Amino acid sequence: MTLLCMQCNQKRKRGLLSRQTVALHNAGPKCLQQGFAREWLDYGTHPVSVAIGSCSSTWGEVITVDNESILAVRPPPEIGMPWNLSAKFADDQGRPTLAIEDNYLVVYTSTWDVRTRGPRIVVRSRKGKHSLIIKMEPPGLIRIEKLDMSWAGREIKVDKRRLRFRRSSNEDWATLQNVHVASEWGMGFIGI
Repeated sequence: MTLLCMQCNQKRKRGLLSRQTVALHNAGPKCLQQGFAREWLDYGTHPVSVAIGSCSSTWGEVITVDNESILAVRPPPEIGMPWNLSAKFADDQGRPTLAIEDNYLVVYTSTWDVRTRGPRIVVRSRKGKHSLIIKMEPPGLIRIEKLDMSWAGREIKVDKRRLRFRRSSNEDWATLQNVHVASEWGMGFIGI
């Protein structure tokens, strides 16, 4: 069985893509050669808000770890262009799983399992262990429903009710619930 993108799947269905071409690419998939697969996300020309558990933030550096941007929404380079969404996600061991690079969704081939179910992207780091659930709600919202990640020694956890983080396993968890940051200047939300 070969997984095709929507465009190639339609070409194959209409007879515009040969079985030989599919077999050739199946033998050496591009994403395995690169170490990732990627797809463009369309959020239109309006600012994107980010909901993290019960918290939310408008554009800006939403989450930073040691001044490194982990989740950000930035203005477009030109008027009429889409706003840029960027993010870095990892599992609870700190292994990168998924990224968003200026609206391009990047899934690393080393990730145990990634599935899309309607508007949701579900990342599992192992059987039964969800490390990330994102719900895409274009044109104006990305919702992080679940997150269990480690980045640069920091732990970040999100569920429907709260955002929790700590700098080391020796510290207590800091918890945010129902915090909403709105800014016309793109201020940051949380630095860990």
